[in-house]
Amino acid sequence: MSQIKHHLIVFYGGKSSEHEVSCRSVQYVFSHLDLTEFELHVVAIDKAGIWRIQQNEQILKNKSEQFASVDTNRQAIATDLNILFDVLGIDSSTNKVTCFNMIHGGQGEDGKLQGIFEYHDVAYTGPDLLSTAICMDKVMTKQLCESIDVAVVPYVYFHRLNWKDQKLDCLKQIEETISYPVFVKPSCSGSAVGVSKAKNQKELIEAVELAYQYDKHVLVEQAMAGREIEFSFLGNQNSSVVVGPAEILSDGDFYTYDQKYSQASTTEVIMNASGFSDEWRNQAYDKVKKIAAVLRVDGISRFDFFLVKDKLYLNEVNTIPGFTSISVYPKLLEESGISAQELIHQIIELAQTRHQIR
Repeated sequence: MSQIKHHLIVFYGGKSSEHEVSCRSVQYVFSHLDLTEFELHVVAIDKAGIWRIQQNEQILKNKSEQFASVDTNRQAIATDLNILFDVLGIDSSTNKVTCFNMIHGGQGEDGKLQGIFEYHDVAYTGPDLLSTAICMDKVMTKQLCESIDVAVVPYVYFHRLNWKDQKLDCLKQIEETISYPVFVKPSCSGSAVGVSKAKNQKELIEAVELAYQYDKHVLVEQAMAGREIEFSFLGNQNSSVVVGPAEILSDGDFYTYDQKYSQASTTEVIMNASGFSDEWRNQAYDKVKKIAAVLRVDGISRFDFFLVKDKLYLNEVNTIPGFTSISVYPKLLEESGISAQELIHQIIELAQTRHQIR
C-alpha cells in the first residue's frame, strides 16, 4: 500500500492592508518548497475576505515572479476547514495536514486564522493563537515585556473613545510623559501601516486621526535617537536559534511600508551588522529568547529593537515577518547558513512538532 503524502495547504492574501506583502512573501515559499515531500494546495484570501482555491499549475508556473496574484475567478468556499478538506479530498484524521500561513496583518497575524486552525485541530506554521494575538497588540507586548524588566520604547496609549471625548486630556498626558518628536501607531497593525512621525501638537493630532483608521487603540512612542536593529528567531521553547543583528539605515524618518517592500527603496539594510562583540551578541540573543518565552513565541518571528547608548529597547515583535526577496527575516537566516529550502522545511517541521505534543 502506498504511503499517504503529507498535505500542505498554503494560505496567502488576506483582507488587511498588508495583502500585497503577503502576495510577495508567499512566492518565497513556492520557490523553495520541496514538492517531493508534500501534496500542495493553495488557498488565497481575497481583499473581501473570501477564501478561493487557486490553481497549483498556474501558481508554480509563476513562482519565479515577485508577486502571486489572487485569481478572484477561482472557486469560493466557506471559511471552514472541514469544507475545504472535503473539496480538496483531504482526510484530516490522518494527521498529515499542515497549514502554512503567509497572511500578514489582521486576520492572519492576530490570532483569528490561528483560531480556525486550532478549532479544527490541524498543524499550522508560525506562533500559536495566544502568541500572535499578544504580539499583534503592541501595547500588550510592551506591558508583558516590562513585567520581566525588558526595556521598551517609552509610550502612551489610549482608546478611540478616550480621544473622542477627552482629546485635551490625552494630549496633556502625551506631552507630560514623552517629548517631541514622537511616533504614532495603530496598536494592532504591522509593516508600518498607519504610522506617522509628529514633531508638534498639530502633527500629533493629524497622526492620531490617521492611526484610528486602522485600530481603535493608538500608541504614541518617544522617537529614539539610536540604531535600528533586528533579529530573526527560529525554533520553539525547547530549542531555538537567534541570528543577527541586521541594521536598518533608513533614508527617511522611519522604516516605512514602501521602504520595507519596494525594490526601488534606497534604504540600506546591513545583514550581520558589525561593531558588536561576541559577548554583546550572546547577551542580545538571550534577551530575544527571554522575550520569546514571556510572549509564548515559537516557530518564526522577527524581533525589532532600538540600540541607544549600548542599551536595547524593544520596539515590536513580528510573528509573520516578510518573506519577500528583500526581507530581513529570511536573509539573516540564509546568511547564517540555513538555506531557503531548509528554512521552509524547518518551519513546517516546527508546526508539526507543536501539534504532536499538544
